[in-house]
Amino acid sequence: MPKTLCLCVSLATLATATATPAIAGEGRIEARTGYVETNLELDDVQIDTGKGANFGVAAGYDFDLGSRLFVGPEISVDFTTAKRTIAGEKISFGRQLALAGRFGVKIGDNAKLYLLAGIANSKANSSGLSDTGTGGLGGIGLQYSVSSRVFMKADFRYITDGSNSSDRAKSKFEDRRFLTGIGVRF
Repeated sequence: MPKTLCLCVSLATLATATATPAIAGEGRIEARTGYVETNLELDDVQIDTGKGANFGVAAGYDFDLGSRLFVGPEISVDFTTAKRTIAGEKISFGRQLALAGRFGVKIGDNAKLYLLAGIANSKANSSGLSDTGTGGLGGIGLQYSVSSRVFMKADFRYITDGSNSSDRAKSKFEDRRFLTGIGVRF
């Protein structure tokens, strides 16, 4: 995870240092929805922990790096309906906060193809208890402008968190999100 965070900070620093006032870039906000698959591994045993819908919002800023490349930060919050019962224990997966960097290429005048890298903090609830985990985020996406201000996008995000949940159990959480969104550029 520290390597991912260093990469995001480096990309943001590079974008700030190379952006010129004439082509500084653009800000954006979006609403999105999609499909979520979550998996939990306990002591090297894979457990399917849920599938559900995703609802969320994101905001970011893309700095132009010449005429074809761009880079920039993105912050998002997503919620999921994914839940599962494991050994009589009901587990629901709630919100996920993410901070990522986008790096991509402009395809023609209306499309952007990009890679994502960053960190995500996910929350799960069971039997009145709440637990959070922070892990690495990676993804790929496509953004398409339908007008001078409005865009649509689709992306895939993979989040993983490997941690020790107790002295006796080792856990690994994986989250895959297939998202579509609509937003406004400014």
